[in-house]
Amino acid sequence: MCIRDRLNTYYGESLISVCSNILYTYIRENVNAISDYYVQNILSIFIILVHRIAQGYHIEELKPADSTEAMIFFEESAVRMLHKAALRLELSYTNEDVHYLSLQLISNRFEALPDDEIDEVIVERLLSRVSAALNINFASDQKLEEQLKNHIPPMIYRLKSNNKTENPFTSQIKNEFSLTFNVIWVVLSEYEEELGISFNEDEIAFLTMYFQAAIERARMNRKILIVCQMGIATSELLINRIKSILPSLDTFEVASVAELEQIVFDEYDLIISTTKIEIPKKEVIQVSPFLTKEDIERVKTSNFLPSIDGKIIDLVRAHHLIRFVDKEFIFVNTDFSSKEELIEQIGTALAEKNFVNRQFIQTVQEREALGGTDLPSGTAVPHGNSTSVNKTIIVVVKNKKKFKWNKYYVDLVFLICIAKQDTFQTRNILSDIYNIIDNSEQLKQLRKAASNEEVLRKLGSD
Repeated sequence: MCIRDRLNTYYGESLISVCSNILYTYIRENVNAISDYYVQNILSIFIILVHRIAQGYHIEELKPADSTEAMIFFEESAVRMLHKAALRLELSYTNEDVHYLSLQLISNRFEALPDDEIDEVIVERLLSRVSAALNINFASDQKLEEQLKNHIPPMIYRLKSNNKTENPFTSQIKNEFSLTFNVIWVVLSEYEEELGISFNEDEIAFLTMYFQAAIERARMNRKILIVCQMGIATSELLINRIKSILPSLDTFEVASVAELEQIVFDEYDLIISTTKIEIPKKEVIQVSPFLTKEDIERVKTSNFLPSIDGKIIDLVRAHHLIRFVDKEFIFVNTDFSSKEELIEQIGTALAEKNFVNRQFIQTVQEREALGGTDLPSGTAVPHGNSTSVNKTIIVVVKNKKKFKWNKYYVDLVFLICIAKQDTFQTRNILSDIYNIIDNSEQLKQLRKAASNEEVLRKLGSD
């Protein structure tokens, strides 16, 4: 049971969800403000403080602090966080509550390491490889470079000493930024042997936040504001549905109706609301929390989405993916009953054809042990270390029946094998795969396929 699940037992799911979302938004906006090592600690403190306030208990008088620039920043941060909580949970807070939270924020703030402890070579290589994989040039982003120089040395130390840091937002990051998350993991796997460490999904999630913030600074994405009548309660379902029809790099923020007075709407490219609201000089698209086909049409008419012909979204033509799919390595109507069996058998077949070396199987298994690659759509996207791949290939497996992968039951698997020399293709390949996974009609068609040739046609082969 994770820490959040344990906290749910004592403080209630609604309060936990509100506090988590507020802190998640704060950290995304101020990605270097709180040390990654203390994020879970701050979340626990914030939850307990808000719970006490909701029960009518407030912090008693505290000793005044010096008004340094850092203190002013964290005081303002505490005000914003508690104000959001007050609007969403209908509670009142005091100046002392604000002061207490600001003291906790500043005591858990990020402290940079001395320059001589920073391995600049690793940072430069990581920036170069992720730039190539995502087809985005991060070389001129000095803020990202500085953040990575501060983050990577303690991260490597933690991993070498087996000192696991739980990231309470890993699941949210994996879902919201799945493409960026998986690209970074694929790239970093190249350095595991050299550094003598194994990356885990919590650390990859922290790095994803840095790179996603850089993508936003470069305006390579669009920002979408989701307004829900009841705040967070319906937002996750709506975001998941909208994500299935929008590009993978787009980012979402959630607000309740009560928060609208504090929002700068010019920062957003699209505003979607589950309730009728009026915003001067801004088009607001009102939708159902379940995002019907009619809702998608309304988004389409705003010129934000491509047109939809008929009753379903056009099937994805996976032009990049199809280049690396080999008819011999499409497996239809297999009888696998576990991920271990599938990885072992497919990995052995790949090694026999010299697509990978014998270590590849172990690297895939180790990756799975650090965090499942299965998704709610009944699909899985496992991958291993690129240093064990001789020639890039994407294996497609359509099993007869669903079986338990990690968290979900799966019957469609895309086994990703990307050779080091093809790192620059990572984003294109993963984008095609996630576009397919996010398209329910495409998945339906793939599940109906009865032969290798039919799978190839469904993926866009001529």
